[in-house]
Order: sequence, then C-alpha cells, then structure tokens
Amino acid sequence: MTRMVVCWALAAIAASRVLSQTVTTAPVFEVATIKPDVSTDAESGSFEHGHLVIRGAPLRHLISSAYDMRIDLVQGGPPWIDKTRFAVEAKTTEAVSQATSRLMLRALLAERFTLVVHNEEKATPVLVLKVGKRGAKLQTASTDAARPRGCFSTSGILCHGVTMRTLADALRRLATGIDTPVVDETGILGAYDLMLDFSPPNPPDRQDSASSQPNEPIKATIFSALQEQLGLELQKAIRPIGVLVVDHVEPLTPGN
Repeated sequence: MTRMVVCWALAAIAASRVLSQTVTTAPVFEVATIKPDVSTDAESGSFEHGHLVIRGAPLRHLISSAYDMRIDLVQGGPPWIDKTRFAVEAKTTEAVSQATSRLMLRALLAERFTLVVHNEEKATPVLVLKVGKRGAKLQTASTDAARPRGCFSTSGILCHGVTMRTLADALRRLATGIDTPVVDETGILGAYDLMLDFSPPNPPDRQDSASSQPNEPIKATIFSALQEQLGLELQKAIRPIGVLVVDHVEPLTPGN
C-alpha cells in the first residue's frame, strides 16, 4: 500500500513539473511597453524581425490580433476597450513566426490588462455565400508567384489567388453595406482571381444628389455584383459562429 502511495505521489510530482514547464516556457516578449495613444486616430501596425509596433489601436483590436479573430466576433467588455487607443512596442531576442507573436501578444494583454477570455459558439445572423442558380463564373488563380495573394479594396474588391472562404471574409471587411459575418457555403474548392465592381450604398442625405445625375453610369450593389459578375449570391441565415468573449479586463496601470 505504501509503495502504491509513493508511486502515485511521484507521478503527481512529475505531472506538476510538466505543467510548470508548460507555463514557464510560454512565449513572451523580452521587452514590451503599452501606453495610451492620443497622437492619432489612424491605426497602424508592423511586425518585423521580432519587433512589434502598433499605433492607435483600441484594446478590442489588440485582442482581435492576438487571437486571430475578426473584430466583430470579439464580444463583451466595457465601452472603453473600443474608445481608448493604445501604442504597443515589443521586442524578442530573435525572429519568431506570426503565430508565436500572437501567443506573445496574448500573454502581454493578460499581464497588463488582467485580460480573461473564452471561446464559445453563438447562433448568429449571417449572410451565407452560395452558388447562384446559373452557376459560378470564376477564373482559376494565376500561377504568377510574384503576385500578392489576398483581397484588396479598389473601386470594388480585387482578389488574387483566394479561396471562397477568403472571399467571404473579405466581403465582411471590405464591402460597405455588409455588417454581419459572411459564411462560405459554396462548396467550391481551389484558388481564384476575382474582381467585383460595385458602388457602396449612398447615405440618406445623398440619395437625391445621386439620382440627379442621369448621365452618370449606375454601378451594381455588392449583392447584384456577386450575382452578375461571379455567379454567386448572399442569403440571410442563422448559423453557429465561433466568438471570443471578454470575461474580465482592467484598465492599464500607469507605468506599464
């Protein structure tokens, strides 16, 4: 019996050591400062050679970056996490991957703001991206490796080498008039080069002035552009969406 107790105790000690090692080896920045930033309303950021610099970012945006979650899917928290902007400067002794830098930013936010979050799924109103009745009209991605991949805002939306999931995310980020998550349910695999030419909706106070210019060509809305130019459509639906919930956060302590 004594031997069994000793073996159990040794196993518990070994497990605690493993847990301790896991905690102590979590990646952290060597040097880091966070302070309120009243110098600008424009948000910017860069991460090169282990040096992270962020300017003018509300805390919700920092959380979004740290957890690789869209800003609109970071929920909860007091009003100030959307209003107060921060400047962040942090360094590592050597270059690390973007994934590791996100873990470091998580640890930094937990330390400086006592941030506690959790993941959950919520039934959420969304727009579902589907193939239209006449079928999709898509151009297979170019093999030009020098071409930057992703979606960019132009007079509409220009995408190079993107999946339908990337397009769905871009519609939420770049298309004025879409204020809910967009979920890809096209079932289409592969990468494509895409161009959407559309006009953002006019504010109410500009409706009359816009309609008083009959010679100006009328562009499609994002919804009709998807149908006419790509053979895709957006439909309203309710889907379970993964969100990040802010459970606890405290204001930044001076001197951090």
